Formats: sequence, C-alpha cells, structure tokens
Amino acid sequence: MTHILKHYKKKIAFIFSAMRHFAQELKDADYQVKYIKLNDS
Repeated sequence: MTHILKHYKKKIAFIFSAMRHFAQELKDADYQVKYIKLNDS
C-alpha cells in the first residue's frame, strides 16, 4: 500500500508542475492567466 501512496504523491506533484508550466506558457503567449496557488489566501 505504501508503494501506491508514493506513486500518487509523485503523480499529483507532476500534475501541479505541469499546470504551473502551462500557465507560464500561456502568460508568455500574452494570454491573461489567473493561477491560484494552494497557499494563497
């Protein structure tokens, strides 16, 4: 079970990383992006 949990944690981290990079690509292409981080109030 521990192996499965580590896999999910890595997958979630990868998804968040991909979202950050995609948001930056859109900003670089002059799109208006509102990216809200998990720790934003």
